[in-house]
Amino acid sequence: MKIIFTALCFLFIIASIASCSSPSPAPRPPNPASDFEYEDNTELGGIVITKYVGSSRTVRIPDEVEGLPVIGIEGAFQNGDVSRVDIPNSVTIIGDDAFRDSTLTNIVLPENVTRIGHRAFSGSRLHSISLPDGMQSISDSALDGISTAVYKGENYSGGVVLGIHAGDLDMLYRIINGG
Repeated sequence: MKIIFTALCFLFIIASIASCSSPSPAPRPPNPASDFEYEDNTELGGIVITKYVGSSRTVRIPDEVEGLPVIGIEGAFQNGDVSRVDIPNSVTIIGDDAFRDSTLTNIVLPENVTRIGHRAFSGSRLHSISLPDGMQSISDSALDGISTAVYKGENYSGGVVLGIHAGDLDMLYRIINGG
């Protein structure tokens, strides 16, 4: 009995040490600015990423490029071979065709995103998306092909028939766009 107790105590100590000594992995550093083509949009006050030219399928967009905040993504990943894109909090606009027809399967939109452009996620491999609470507008066909969108804790689902939103996703568009 004493041997079993000693063995169990030993195992407990080893397990405790192992769980404390394995730190969570550090976040991946952003991709270098050279992985992107971009424009300085003075009207919007920052950089808009227009094309991804890197080779990694997992992308982390930098907060700043040339000392200016990255505030938008437009067409950058259209037809791209990416599985995950991490977007910085500085981004407020997911523009037209941003991820259209891409292999994207995983994305988390930062809370600062307020606008999603035409066909932004249309044809991507995303099955669901969570929309930030501050969302102000979603353009037509932005979510085509996505089966579920979560907005303010509500699940919306639907499908697309000939480019027309069906089911509850249509209601989501009306709620966010005020129509």
